Amino acid sequence: VAYNRLQYSFSWTPCKTDYSSRHSGLKWKVEIYSLDGKKLGTASTSDIYCDIKSNKMREYLSKNGYKVRVRASYLHDNMLLTGQWSDFKIVIPAANVSNSFYKIKGTTYKVKWDPIKNASYYYIYVNRNNGKGKWNSLKLNNKQTSYVIKNIKKGQTVKAYVVPVVKVNGKYVKGTMNELAVTTIIK
Repeated sequence: VAYNRLQYSFSWTPCKTDYSSRHSGLKWKVEIYSLDGKKLGTASTSDIYCDIKSNKMREYLSKNGYKVRVRASYLHDNMLLTGQWSDFKIVIPAANVSNSFYKIKGTTYKVKWDPIKNASYYYIYVNRNNGKGKWNSLKLNNKQTSYVIKNIKKGQTVKAYVVPVVKVNGKYVKGTMNELAVTTIIK
């Protein structure tokens, strides 16, 4: 199961079986749970993706970690054939830093982000070459929701994004990163 924060959707790759290749009557059920196991919602679809349309659910997904799983079913000769549930995909959202930076003085900018619930710590990634080459990373504590980038030179384009890390069932899970999470600073 893959998660696309840009579109609030989930997608998956079906198992290659006789049924998936010969029949178009497959149905899919998607279940979304909180990290502590509370069921948040279900959806059914005949496609291999599922969009989240509820604004309340979108708001929750953008600020909290959660788990999602999917399974297939097919009606064959009046008998419902149901597949096994996929493994849970644990999703920790990226910290939203888009358009939240501001200039402190000539060559110094502060990047700010909304806290992610239950974050154990954050990594900030900074690139001073318009996203090309090396990204430098720094580990920040869970109380920190801003970072100062210094010595930005004239004509330089700096990109930055923040990835939260949340402890789930004793394991640390890194958040997702995509283009929506990247802030661009042009000096």
